[in-house]
Order: sequence, then structure tokens, then C-alpha cells
Amino acid sequence: MEKARAQQHAESLMDPVLVCFSDEDSMVRYKACEAFYNIAKVIRAGILRNMSAVFDGLCRLYTDIEQTIKEGAQCLDRLIRDIVMEQRHFDFAALIPLITCRIHILNPNVRQLVLGWIVLLDSLPQVDMISFLPHYLEGLFGILASENRDFRLKAQECLESLLEHIRRSAADRPERTQKAIAEAAATVARCCRAGGEQRSEALFAEPLRELDR
Repeated sequence: MEKARAQQHAESLMDPVLVCFSDEDSMVRYKACEAFYNIAKVIRAGILRNMSAVFDGLCRLYTDIEQTIKEGAQCLDRLIRDIVMEQRHFDFAALIPLITCRIHILNPNVRQLVLGWIVLLDSLPQVDMISFLPHYLEGLFGILASENRDFRLKAQECLESLLEHIRRSAADRPERTQKAIAEAAATVARCCRAGGEQRSEALFAEPLRELDR
């Protein structure tokens, strides 16, 4: 009963806490992160009603100057991912703009967050990440140029996984996906011309050209 009541008042519970993510007082921000974690544990899918504000708040916490808040943000992020993975009738496509609009941000913490979500969505069978490839492929190449070795390796693994999904979908590929592959191939070609054809871009280019025929 208490959980059902909390679900009914999800926004009134969430909104004041999300505002506190930007408070000048670091203790307020930390407590807000902790409070939102506890709210999310109770209302679960209720937090997804305003995923745009939630993801924006998560980005703010990830870039906080206080290490304890960053660590709290990582715990909250893991919980939100678990909640998303539980959903069977969620509009996963709505998450893509939230991710792609931040993929070119150079802050390493935001890159960590964004890359983690791309990997997560790519792992879900109910999400067709290939159809959205043109929206984030160039950003992934940008992460491949990062000085952070872990980021580069994770981006490389993500690209290889996407390429494997493209190959497996060849026999039963909707027009929308085929169009996305064609756009992605053009993106790769442009990146190769502009950046001296980095190894990862070159490896991705030839299979895409082949699959786009």
C-alpha cells in the first residue's frame, strides 16, 4: 500500500530532490543523492516518468567536485540502470537523445556515464541501437581518441559489439535500420578523411561499406 501511494506521488517526491542536486552546499547535494536513491528503490519505474530530468541530474552529480558525491552518483546510476533493465514496455528510444546530446562532452566523468548507458542499451534485445547509430557513432570515435585507456577499450568493445549486431541482422533488416547503416557509413568515411583514418575508424569503415551494399 505504501509503495502504491509513493508511485502516485512520484513527481512530487522526485522534483524537490532533483533541484537540490545543484545546491551550492555539498552536504545538501550529497543528502539529495542519498534521498533520491532511497526514493528510486521504493518507486522503481516511477522515476522513469521524467527520465530527462533524472538523467540531467545524474550528469550533474557525476561532474561534482566532491568525490563522495561522485561515488554516490555511481551507486544511483547502477540502481537506475537496474530499474531500466526491469522494464518490458518502456520507451527506450526516448533515452537516445538524452545520451547523444552529451556524447561529445569532454568531461571524463560524463563520458564514463554516457558510454556505460550505450553499452547497457546495446545489450538489451528489445532495443535496436543500430537504428540510432548515426546519432552517437561519431561521439564513440571521439572517445576512442581519449587519453583514458579504459574509455578507449570500452568504446572499442562497444563498436565491435555493434558491428557484430549489424552482421547478424543482415538477413532480416528493416528499412529504417538499413538507412541508419548507410548514414553511419557516411559518418565513418567523413571521420576517416578528417582524422587521418584512425585504426578503429578504418576497421569499422570497410565492414559498414560492405553491409551497406
